[in-house]
Amino acid sequence: MKNLPFFTIFYYKIKSVTNMIELYERIKNTREDLDIKQYEFAKRLNILPTTYALYENGFRGIPVEIFDNIARELNVSVDYLFKKTKVKNYQNSKKMNYDTLLSNIKKYRLLNNYTQQDIADYLNIYRQCVSNYELGVRRVPVYVIHELSNLFNMSADVLLGKIEDNDIKEKITD
Repeated sequence: MKNLPFFTIFYYKIKSVTNMIELYERIKNTREDLDIKQYEFAKRLNILPTTYALYENGFRGIPVEIFDNIARELNVSVDYLFKKTKVKNYQNSKKMNYDTLLSNIKKYRLLNNYTQQDIADYLNIYRQCVSNYELGVRRVPVYVIHELSNLFNMSADVLLGKIEDNDIKEKITD
């Protein structure tokens, strides 16, 4: 993980941007499949329609709590939105708990024998950012959840504390 060549870091950055574009498209398509207008959906989420439009079009990062609300309102799993599975929803799924997310980031980092610097190198951010995520000093962006779930080869719903590992029937795909 250490001293990744520039082209490797560049590849991961491009891949991350592509994944986020696909995420916004999946949210929009799922909402449209349910025949819900943008302004109606924003009202359900208790946010301004213009704010929701910025989220859905990728012009503003989605806070993780709102992202969880989006998944719950669409009745789909986070893994489904991330295109990690074709299963739309898991049984026993619950509302995410931010404290569980923070402890899970550290737990799975240690279980996978990664240092904070390893994670920082993978995400192309400073080590202090990783520390701040784990301590709850800084909010964890949705793209970080996506990237960490890929790095740890696990369900994003498990990382978010929405489900337990044993609640997953289908293997998560890359």
